[in-house]
Amino acid sequence: MKKFAYLSIIFLISCSPKIWHKTAISSSNTRINESASSVDSSLVRLILPYRVEQENKMNSKVGENESKLEKGKPESTLTNWLSDIVEESVKLKTADNIDGTLMNYGGIRSNYLAKGDVTLGNVFELMPFDNLVVVLRITGTQLSVFCDHVAVSGGWPVSKSVRFTIKDKKANNITIKGEPLVADKIYRICVPDYIANGGDDCDFLKSIPQTTYKYLLRDAILDGIKRTTSKGDKITSALDGRLNISN
Repeated sequence: MKKFAYLSIIFLISCSPKIWHKTAISSSNTRINESASSVDSSLVRLILPYRVEQENKMNSKVGENESKLEKGKPESTLTNWLSDIVEESVKLKTADNIDGTLMNYGGIRSNYLAKGDVTLGNVFELMPFDNLVVVLRITGTQLSVFCDHVAVSGGWPVSKSVRFTIKDKKANNITIKGEPLVADKIYRICVPDYIANGGDDCDFLKSIPQTTYKYLLRDAILDGIKRTTSKGDKITSALDGRLNISN
């Protein structure tokens, strides 16, 4: 009966759709090894081919990083790189005229991307959640509120088309594509669906018109890496002052 239950779980997992969204996180560890019972040993033999296949896939090289990219605030080499390649990928994938990209800081789950080979597993470590791309149609006034929310936390990943100074936990001198923010103008801003639907205390975004694309942020990152690799280039990033803190 126990063996049947294990097999049923494996069958259900293999047949499930591959789209998941973060709601809550809890974890526990159950170690499967060769010293387990005869039932567990049978399970190990059953799972082994799939485990090996998955490990080979996750260890496959997708690109190469020129130097270590690190996560930090108000901007960093890792957050700048991620927000820029996501924006570029979304523009190419959707043909949407995006004015800027903002991503929540906590959605990036690894603190760095090491120098050298970048594997598929590394990308999953950076972005393990299946968050979809959403484009908000947001007024300049609403976008100013959004930037203030980012400023309170000390900075989030933003693309190079979005720039502002953080002072007294407020966003000052906001520019979009090099132009000052216009209160009644409609901007098209790319965000994760988690944020668009109110995550990270962004309830104020829920009523804003949005388009959700069936395009994972992780896939946007992978597509960006593939473009870089196809050109024979390595991943690079730099600080450019898009976000800075004024005393």
